[in-house]
Amino acid sequence: MSMIPQDVPTGAIRYNTDSNKMECWIGTKWMQIAVSSPDLDGGARGFHNGGRKHPGYGYEDRIDAYNITTAGSVFDFGDMTAGSSGGYEQGAFSSHIRGCAFGGRGPGNHINTIEFVTMSSTGNSADFGDLSGDPPTMPQGFSNRTRGVRAGGHKQAASPASSFGVNVMDYVTIASTGNAVDYGDMSNGSSGNQCSSSPTRGVIMGGTAPSNLAPGAGALETNVIQYSTIASTGNTQEFGDCTTITKNAAQAGNATRTIAAGNSYPAINDTIQYITIATLGNAARFGDLSSARINSGAGASPTRVVITGGYGPSSPYYRDIMDYVAIATEGNAVDFGDLNVGNGYNNGFSNGHGGL
Repeated sequence: MSMIPQDVPTGAIRYNTDSNKMECWIGTKWMQIAVSSPDLDGGARGFHNGGRKHPGYGYEDRIDAYNITTAGSVFDFGDMTAGSSGGYEQGAFSSHIRGCAFGGRGPGNHINTIEFVTMSSTGNSADFGDLSGDPPTMPQGFSNRTRGVRAGGHKQAASPASSFGVNVMDYVTIASTGNAVDYGDMSNGSSGNQCSSSPTRGVIMGGTAPSNLAPGAGALETNVIQYSTIASTGNTQEFGDCTTITKNAAQAGNATRTIAAGNSYPAINDTIQYITIATLGNAARFGDLSSARINSGAGASPTRVVITGGYGPSSPYYRDIMDYVAIATEGNAVDFGDLNVGNGYNNGFSNGHGGL
């Protein structure tokens, strides 16, 4: 039984991070209250960060932002600080206030740091803390308003086989700074997976698993979908299966649906698939991207997902394309605008994803 708080005036309002609900103190207890969500579509901001660029195939340290509800080009937000000259193959998660990028590769090194920006302003990223364990490339993450969770990745070591597609999960409280701490394990460790979330549940789709990954052997790609309750800690559980083996897709969504766009299996393609996050089951076909590509960024509002950049199957390999889809309606992606430079193996986040 909870203790009655002292010195709390009747009518005080709080946000309960366990239930993700607003509550009012009525003198004897906290009562959940109904609130109207702000029109996030009017102010939803997406971000496209880091990656490798064309021409020159160099490392990219720029952070670009865009208004998710208004088709058009990106604007300069600031620079990333991880690695001395940018990074790629990083993961990302965000609250409604802060966006974080983590892991990946910098010039000549793997990155173990977490960096963040305040999405409502502009400026360079700042140091947040470090991931636990070895520096991973191609990790992914999911989050709610409070907590960000890193899922999987690819260790720097070439052997043993278990160094590929690790099952590590760690988490941070996004509003503070500090090092990530243990969350649990993925039932299917993987790198190059796709992650998204609702306010309560994170999902992990596909990726490259460690089995059969002895040096020189082929990768064991997977179609498995896993999930976790964000407010808890512990291992993932089975959700269902992707429409096919899936890896290196871009993923984002709202509180109801998440989409995974692009796939490198069996070759780079334009497939988009989706799941309903609250309901366990298999993914279904959504539509197609405007062109085949992988390792794109993605940002979302409550109604729209924008897919940014990516790596295509032919020259110019690093693309400046931006597509979008309406989350509630299956169909093909349509043109949104262009990046300032062709870019792939980047990361993306937004202040309106997953029902934030």
